[in-house]
Amino acid sequence: MGDPLGASRNGRTWEDALEHLYFSQLGQSTKTQIEEHSRNQRLQLRDIGALKSFEKNVSDDLIRIFFEMCYPQCPIFDRADFQHNYEAGRVSPLVLQAVFFLALNHCSEELYKRAGFANRYLATFTCYQRAKTLYDTNYESDAIATLQAVYLLSFWWGSPMEQKDMWHWTGIACNRAQSLGLHQSVEMLGEDDFEISDDDLINPDLFREPTRQSRLYFIYLAELYSRTGAKFNEPLALKSLDDLTSWKASLPRELKHRESTVSVEDGLWATLVNLSYL
Repeated sequence: MGDPLGASRNGRTWEDALEHLYFSQLGQSTKTQIEEHSRNQRLQLRDIGALKSFEKNVSDDLIRIFFEMCYPQCPIFDRADFQHNYEAGRVSPLVLQAVFFLALNHCSEELYKRAGFANRYLATFTCYQRAKTLYDTNYESDAIATLQAVYLLSFWWGSPMEQKDMWHWTGIACNRAQSLGLHQSVEMLGEDDFEISDDDLINPDLFREPTRQSRLYFIYLAELYSRTGAKFNEPLALKSLDDLTSWKASLPRELKHRESTVSVEDGLWATLVNLSYL
C-alpha cells in the first residue's frame, strides 16, 4: 500500500499524484483506516532502521566494497549518477539497503563489526530484511530503483528452505524489467556501452571502474544468451550447436579457458563465462 495519501513524502511524482487522486475518491472511514495502516508501516520501517544509513565512514567503506567486489558482476548503476546521489544523500533507501546487504557479504570481519553486527549472517540478514520491508511496503515509487534493488536481493540465500530465494527475486526482477519494456529493441552490448562521458569526475576510490575483462564477460555472455534463446526444435538445435561452437571460438584471449589457479585478479571472468557455456 505504501503511502497513498502522501503523508510522508515531501515531493510528488505524477505516479504519486495519480494514486493520490484515486484514493481521494474513497470514503472518510476508509481513508482513516488506510492512514492508520500507512502510519503503522512507517513505524515498522523506523523500528527496523530501514530509513537510516550507517556512520559515514562505515557507509563509505561498504560502498567501496560494493563497487570493487559486486558491481563488476552486476553493473546496473550509472556510476556518475550513483556518486552524485550518494554524495547528496539522495540514494533510494531501498537501493541503499540492498547495496549494503550485498557489500556485507564480501566485507572484512572488522567492517561488519564496525557496522554494529556480531557476525556476517546477522549483518546481511538485517539489511536484507530492511530492503525487503521497504519493497513490501511499496516505499519506493521509482520503478527503475525498485528494479535495481530487487535484482540485488536475488543474491540472498537465507537457508535451504527459504522460499523467497534467488529465483523468487530474479523472477520479480525479470517481470518488472519486461513490464517496463526494457527487453524490447535492445542492440547487442559492446564496449562503447560501458563508456561514461564524465568518467573523470568519478571518485575512483569509492566507485571503482570495472576491468576490461569484466566488461568483455558481459558482452560475450549476452551474445551467448542471444544464440541459445530460440524455442527448441531439431533444425534449430543443430544451428544452436554450430552457434555455440563459433561463439566459443570467438572468445578473446582474456576470456579463453585456462587451467591455472583462478583468482579475483586473474582468470575469474574467463572461468565464469566458460561455466556459462557448459
